[in-house]
Amino acid sequence: MRRSVVAIGNFDGVHSGHQELLATAVRRATELQTATEPVPVVVVTFWPHPMSVVATPGRAPLLLTSLQDRIDLLRRSGADQIRVVQFTREVADWSPEHFIKTILGPLNPALVVGGQNFRFGKDAKGGAETIEDWLNQASPKAKVIMAEPRQGESGLYSSSQIRQDLKSG
Repeated sequence: MRRSVVAIGNFDGVHSGHQELLATAVRRATELQTATEPVPVVVVTFWPHPMSVVATPGRAPLLLTSLQDRIDLLRRSGADQIRVVQFTREVADWSPEHFIKTILGPLNPALVVGGQNFRFGKDAKGGAETIEDWLNQASPKAKVIMAEPRQGESGLYSSSQIRQDLKSG
């Protein structure tokens, strides 16, 4: 793959915060493209929800959307491609470096956009700084943007907050 802008996260619900993150990815991809080189927005998401694999049974969050609805919402929000990582116990045990090499490497990212609290790899040891270190070695011009949480009337936009609001009625 030629260069891409990668948006990475679970994206359950594709709520306003996710949509803003995706809008950033689309805007930056447009800025990076040239007449001869389009830069696609590739969304990396996970199925099933990682907490359903790593959490104690019964503690996984209820999902806001099905996988197909999530894919449809991501496409409507500007994703050119969607890569669904089948999240298994094996994937949960990958080192952050293996995760990057396996998932991000083939996408040749010029930019990686994620939520501020995005963590990955065994014991959630990887974060923005891990991706940034790898990008600096692989492509010194590449960057990482971790989007600031978006605030709404009832607090931060987050899938967890939406689940709580739904539970509260």
